[in-house]
Amino acid sequence: MSPHPNYTGYAFEMAWAIQSCLILIPHDQLDCHINSRYLLFRKNKNWSKGTATGSLKDGENQFILEIASLLATWGLPSSSGRFFAYLLLRKAPIGLDEVAVDLEMSKAGAWNAARLLERYGHVRRYGTSGSKRALYAVSDNFTSPAVAQTALLEDFEKLLKNFAETIAAGEVADQLRARAEFLFLLRSSMRMAIEEWNSRQSRDQKKVGAANASFSIRQMGRRKGL
Repeated sequence: MSPHPNYTGYAFEMAWAIQSCLILIPHDQLDCHINSRYLLFRKNKNWSKGTATGSLKDGENQFILEIASLLATWGLPSSSGRFFAYLLLRKAPIGLDEVAVDLEMSKAGAWNAARLLERYGHVRRYGTSGSKRALYAVSDNFTSPAVAQTALLEDFEKLLKNFAETIAAGEVADQLRARAEFLFLLRSSMRMAIEEWNSRQSRDQKKVGAANASFSIRQMGRRKGL
């Protein structure tokens, strides 16, 4: 009899895969980035605490390096990880020139990082009136990459089920069905989280709309002397 499948280990592997797919880097690019987090982490530990990159404060610089180090394990190039972390600290959209200066990278490098992040839905590009200059900010649509991941998991689940029913037999078929069931539970949980988040966002938007409407009514009343 084959040993009982290690679903805890499998869950860990799937969690890593999910995070990779949330960044949505093509799988054939993952191997070349997998060790970069540890290389970057060791480099970070040797950096002087009194040195900041560009106009960044020491704490901001450390935050950017730690985020880039973490995202590198999920397949994101260091430059894109630093760009993403940098945008997390910005209150408004910002141009590539400023990003390149603050992160001490070339403008071409900043553009490539922005293009990758934009491609997978993690940043948004904004145009400027009367200019070709583009501004970038983190996307406020948190769920878009996760929606794509649930679709991928569903395809994986269907493939396993189909193979178990049509070709495989015995213990092999049982293992495939078990993994398919796990994937179903995993994507169901992700879908529930997405729906809950979207519901919260909808409620918040309604509250803001109601507050703005109330403010407008009060302002109109003051102008009319009511």
